[in-house]
Amino acid sequence: MGVWDSGIWTWHLKWRRPFFSWEEDLYRDFILLLDVAPISLEKPSWSFRHDKDGLFSVKATYVFLSSKLALPPPLPPSHCGILYKVWDSWAPSKVVVFSWQALLSRIPTRANLARRGVVSEGDLLVCAVCGGGVETENHLFLLCPLAWSIWVMVYR
Repeated sequence: MGVWDSGIWTWHLKWRRPFFSWEEDLYRDFILLLDVAPISLEKPSWSFRHDKDGLFSVKATYVFLSSKLALPPPLPPSHCGILYKVWDSWAPSKVVVFSWQALLSRIPTRANLARRGVVSEGDLLVCAVCGGGVETENHLFLLCPLAWSIWVMVYR
């Protein structure tokens, strides 16, 4: 299969038949591919190359991926306080998650679906309830006449 020659592994593969002329280039490419991963006499070990010590950690992975991905800008401090209060509330978890999504504009309104390419911009983006404004979080929960009438009843 191969031999060590002055500390370097050299491949000597045996084949059942001689190569056809069109196979010789394939064989050379195959040997080059095998040489990409050098073989050494050292004991094999795992190493995480994105950390200076070679040790895996979630933080090192996060730092590496953050440098490679286009992350959205961080939230302003005023938003962070509101989101913290939502998570720290006594509300049921499904209410907390929905509130979090609403505050971050992650509810699948027609405007958000169009922005993500789920529905085309040419489709009707108006509110399905009143047909008046573009369906956004603000419209659904504050500006829609039906939502407004519910808020009026709640605060009477």
